[in-house]
Amino acid sequence: MDFEFQVFKAGHGEIIVARRPTESHASAADYVPCSHCLAFIRQDTLWYHVKNSCWFRPASSDGIANCIRDGRFMMQPFLNKGQTDEDDELEELIQNMRETTDNPGLRKICLEDDLIREFGRSLLGRLGTKEEQRLNDKNNIRTKLRSVGRLLKHLNEQQEVAQPLSKYITGKGFKTVMNAVKSLSLQTDSPSLAITLGHYVKQICLLKGSLAVEKDDDIMEKEKQNFKTLFDAHWCNQVSSVANRRSRLRGINKTILVPRTSDLVTLKQHMDEAILRGIRNESPTYEQWGDLARMILVRIAIYNKRRISEVEQLKLSDMERVGETTADNEELYASLDVSERALAAR
Repeated sequence: MDFEFQVFKAGHGEIIVARRPTESHASAADYVPCSHCLAFIRQDTLWYHVKNSCWFRPASSDGIANCIRDGRFMMQPFLNKGQTDEDDELEELIQNMRETTDNPGLRKICLEDDLIREFGRSLLGRLGTKEEQRLNDKNNIRTKLRSVGRLLKHLNEQQEVAQPLSKYITGKGFKTVMNAVKSLSLQTDSPSLAITLGHYVKQICLLKGSLAVEKDDDIMEKEKQNFKTLFDAHWCNQVSSVANRRSRLRGINKTILVPRTSDLVTLKQHMDEAILRGIRNESPTYEQWGDLARMILVRIAIYNKRRISEVEQLKLSDMERVGETTADNEELYASLDVSERALAAR
């Protein structure tokens, strides 16, 4: 099997797998070597091979728990080193994408499509350093990539042969993309999906233009320009305006439930009493400490009711730097009334 590893090292060529793939265009990225017999098996069936078919698995082996991880570790020294840290970060982000029964295969679509990967790189570039990133930043990027992956999957379901997203970002493919976005929005009963996909498609169109400039590809640049011309002329009237109108009509008929003041007072009193009991417990268990931390988070969220996400994404380092960043301002403090001074003191 050394030949297959050398193919991965070179970055091109053909590999010999244990079983003939059923697809006409199988990808080498779907295959991982068995760490015991070195046969290349599809990732989704490697566990079955290790558990039932591998003759070289030691009897003392604990089984299938880490078979994919072990295979990837074996391949790591032979993988093409042309990738940058940004590519590795993007690949890790997509690999952690959750697969669902409603939309299977989105992870593979996002990994293999060059334009979707370029879209992911552009989104990652907005996050800045790891110290500046928040809890849900990468989850939001993963959600955006899933939406674009769903669009490409829906587009390819109407074709005999699956095509990359770049083939649809052309003047000829504009109506196909527009109709696919409309169809997805109606299927999911979500007007907001059509609006957000419109933003993503526009960004992807611009990214295709940047790739055309980088590759000095006049045909790709012309395809991008034709798509953008049609997008600017028709997308607002055909997609965005319809989706916004549908969303507004739903908002008019939506019932808004407002909590009673007495219920909020009861909740506050309950939280204060529970937090006080938790603080008085000098030797809490792990579960009790976790319950106390969650209650404090809820109490802060209730107090900070309009900015709940800020409380959720606070880091410990942010709280530790509060004393460093807070400067005394006597003039501002003097302008406060009695109640505001009491709150500031607390």
